[in-house]
Amino acid sequence: MGAGMATAGGAAAAAGGVVAGVGAGTDSAATALDTAADWIINGQAPDLVGPALALGERLLTNMVLKKVPGLGGRGKGDQKGGGSGPSGGFIPGVGGPCIVGTYDAIRKKCGPGQQAHHIIPDTLARTGNRRQGSKGIGRIPGMPSLGGEPSICLQGHAGTQGSEHNTAHQCDDEICEAAKHSEIPGTIAVKDAVPKAMSAAIAARPDCKAQIEAEVRKAYPKYDEDNRSMNGAGKPASGDAKAHLESGGTADGNGRRNPTGGRKSR
Repeated sequence: MGAGMATAGGAAAAAGGVVAGVGAGTDSAATALDTAADWIINGQAPDLVGPALALGERLLTNMVLKKVPGLGGRGKGDQKGGGSGPSGGFIPGVGGPCIVGTYDAIRKKCGPGQQAHHIIPDTLARTGNRRQGSKGIGRIPGMPSLGGEPSICLQGHAGTQGSEHNTAHQCDDEICEAAKHSEIPGTIAVKDAVPKAMSAAIAARPDCKAQIEAEVRKAYPKYDEDNRSMNGAGKPASGDAKAHLESGGTADGNGRRNPTGGRKSR
C-alpha cells in the first residue's frame, strides 16, 4: 500500500510538473490527483492513462492554436490588432483582432505605427473642411460627428502605398466618381457610399470583417436602404450640392436628388 501511494504521488507530481512547465492542461493534472486520492482511500489502482492522454491532447491543441493568427497569445502582442487578449491576441467570440469603435474612443488606443481610420470617410458627413467639421460646423443633418464616426486602428499612413490605411482609402476615388454622375453632382446616397467605404476597410483587414460591419451598423443602422444624401465630392461642397446637403436632402429609389429634402413627385 505504501509503495502504491508513493507511485501514485510520483505520477501525479510528474503530471503537475509538466503542467507547471508548459502552462496547459491544469484540469488533467487535477484529475490525476483525484484518482490518486481514490487509490489511497479505497485501495483501487487509479487509471492515469486517461488523464495523461487528455493532458497530451490539450498540449497539442495549445501548440496548434499558437500557430493560428489571432488565436494564440503572442508575447510581444499582435502588431496588427492589439485585440482583447492579454498578450495581444483575442479570444474567439469576444471582441476580435482589431481595435474598433468611435473615432474619439480609439484614436489614443492604436498601437505603434497605427492610425485611427474613419471607416466611413468623414468627408461624406460634412460640407466644410475637417477643422470646421470637428467643431460641428457644416455637419450634414443626422450624420455622426467627427468623433462619433465608426473607426478602426490600421497600420501605416493613408498616403503610404500598400499600407492597411492606404488600402482602406481605395474607396475614395470610387465614391467621387459615382457622385459625379448624380443629378446633383457631388452627392451620393448613404446606401451607395457606406458599402463602398466599408468594403475598402474590410479589404485592409479581412480578418476584422465582423467587427467592422457591427461598428458601422451602430452609426448607420439601415445603411443599405438609407436614402439620405452624403457629400461624395471628396472636398467641401459648393453650389446646389451644398444647399441640398445642408437641407438634409434625400435620394429616391433611382438615386435622384431633391434639393428640398423631399421626394420628387411622379
